[in-house]
Order: sequence, then C-alpha cells, then structure tokens
Amino acid sequence: TATQVLERSLRDQGCPAEVLNGGTAAYSTDQELLAYQWQGVDLGARVVLLFFYYNDVLFNDRQEYFGAYKPAFELHRDGLCLHRFPVRERRQPPQPPEAAAERRRSASALLEWVQDRMWHGAPRTYNAIARLGLWEPMPPVSPRLELFVFARRRVEEIEGGWQKTEALLDLLEREVQAQGARLAVVYVPSRMEVQERSWELTKTLYRLEEGQWDRGQVMRRLGAAGARSGFPVLDLTPALRRADRGILGAPYFTHDGHWTETGHAVAARETEAFLAGLGWLPPCAASASRP
Repeated sequence: TATQVLERSLRDQGCPAEVLNGGTAAYSTDQELLAYQWQGVDLGARVVLLFFYYNDVLFNDRQEYFGAYKPAFELHRDGLCLHRFPVRERRQPPQPPEAAAERRRSASALLEWVQDRMWHGAPRTYNAIARLGLWEPMPPVSPRLELFVFARRRVEEIEGGWQKTEALLDLLEREVQAQGARLAVVYVPSRMEVQERSWELTKTLYRLEEGQWDRGQVMRRLGAAGARSGFPVLDLTPALRRADRGILGAPYFTHDGHWTETGHAVAARETEAFLAGLGWLPPCAASASRP
C-alpha cells in the first residue's frame, strides 16, 4: 500500500521513519477526526496525512452508514458539537452497496470477455453493438446523491455536507497543531476523475450531460478549504493520469475503484515529493528526495 511504499522509500534513504495507516473501512472525515482525537494523538506523529475521497462530503453529514449508527456532529455558531454518542447498537446487518448496473451474462467466454472490456472501456461502442442485438444495452441508472458533489448546480444536501466537511477539516487542523504536528490533506480522485474511459462509462450509465458536471469541482473546493484553514492539499489526479497506460498498466483495477500496485506507488511517490517540498521531512530524506 501507499503507506508501506512511502515508509520503505524513506528508510532506504537512511531515515528511520514509521508510516502508520489509520484508514478504516467506511470512515469519513468525522470518524477520522474522532479517531485522531481518541487514538492518533497518542502516537506522537510529526505529520498527519488525511486521504480524502469525494463521497466523504455527503457522509460527513450523515448519522448512519450501511445500516449502522455512528457518532455525529452538529454545526452551531460556536463550532461543531458531538452528539449521538455513545452510539446505539446496529439496527441491521451491514448491506453491501448496490451495484451501479447489472448486465446479462453470455454463454460464450470469449463474447463475455469482449462485452466486459467494452462495458468498462468503450461504453459508446458497447451500446452501438447492443443496437445490433448481440447483447442488451446499458440500463439507465439514477445517479446516487453522493455523485452530485460534481454537479454544477447547487444541491442543498451537498452544500450541507460541504459546510460540515470544512468545519471538520478546520477542527482537525487545529487539533493537529495543538499536538505540535502538521496536517496535510491528500485528495484521492475516483477512477472516473482520472480515466476518460471511466468517465465515459459513468456518463453513459447515469445519463449525465457533459455541461452540467465538473470533475474538478471537489478538488478545487477542497483546496479552497485548505487555503482558509491553513493546511496544504495534494491533488493526486495529474500524477495518476500520467501513470495510466491502459491495458499495459493502470493505477486502478478494472472492476474495482481501488488502486492497483501502480496506483499505490504513484501515491507514495507524490506524497513524498510533496512533503519534501514543504520541508516537512527529516533532513536525511529531504536532501535525497527523488523528483
């Protein structure tokens, strides 16, 4: 993972660095803030990196996720106030997220392979062939609310999520500073923000009109929040785009939105260079940092 690659790189340069991965499945910024307050401060970290994903915005303003309650914050004039804590027991077993769309499988392995590659890599061609009757066209799917962070129009629930998100980030910055440490936010773009073929698939599935959506909107707003609160923001999007070689090697899995080995290596390299540029690494690493 990126944390392991980063730690190995620093140690190879003679720095006895320890890079700990505090990521937890389904956590958003609110739970990450609490994890830092209740556990992270005891680790004595000199640098705290918050990896941020676009769906954090909406879920920072939610009191439930996957059928479970979580501690939640209310936003008042005087700042954030924690409520619904301790949390009640889970109401129901966690449910896996709904699939964006399902396609009918073919009896031919070769046809299935071609269909699969076109579904993920050439959706327009996929639907063009579907019109010939070889397989069913992509079904229309309604975009999930979390996707509207990329919408150009104002969506009240998304705005509420952003207000909560910005307040959480500002509080985390102050908490980290109080420990004598430094906070940086690393923006983790989704696959559709990096790969044009994935963006084409997203637009086709959700029937998105190009002029009404902006893939760069989340990063710009996150950068503006950092400028106001005083924490730097690293955008991994350009580096991940450069690393995308399609079938020869991609930073994302084909059937999964997570990073491949390549994606983790890119994230580690860019994070190291970013921290070196800020002067936040020990001298032994900063002097030997690779571009």
